[in-house]
Amino acid sequence: MIRSNSVRLTLTVVCGSYQSSLLAYFMYNDIFTSLVTYISSSTSTSDTLRASILLALLSTYNKYETVNPYQSRLRDSVNETLMLKIIDCVGTISRNARETYTTIQDDTGEGLLGGVSKLVGSYVPYSLAARLGLGGSRTPTPPQVEDVDEALGRLYSITLR
Repeated sequence: MIRSNSVRLTLTVVCGSYQSSLLAYFMYNDIFTSLVTYISSSTSTSDTLRASILLALLSTYNKYETVNPYQSRLRDSVNETLMLKIIDCVGTISRNARETYTTIQDDTGEGLLGGVSKLVGSYVPYSLAARLGLGGSRTPTPPQVEDVDEALGRLYSITLR
């Protein structure tokens, strides 16, 4: 629990202080070994993902200006089980996020009439297409705020299991 909270705190600090001098602390005080040990020993997918994101953020900091110790150590790493665990974690989270997104996304087909009206409406001036009933509205009606909040809440809760 303490290690998980410390990874969360470090991730928050790194995300909040990107491109500032606070990140230089992590460049001089290397936490690569601690992160690798934490990733290897964690059983939760969300904990592995957080530590992997932290490692990725630290490895991309100033990667073109100076030598980044995290990037060098990742390049030289031969721990195949660690890399497979990170790949499996990112794949699982991505698959869950995609499945959740497709369940809340309204992708019902518009039918033949809708396709034809869009096609005709793109060639006919808008005022004429609107009078013929083919233009639709220029500004689509946004979904209700409550529906968006509920859908995003479901997406967030399913993704971080």
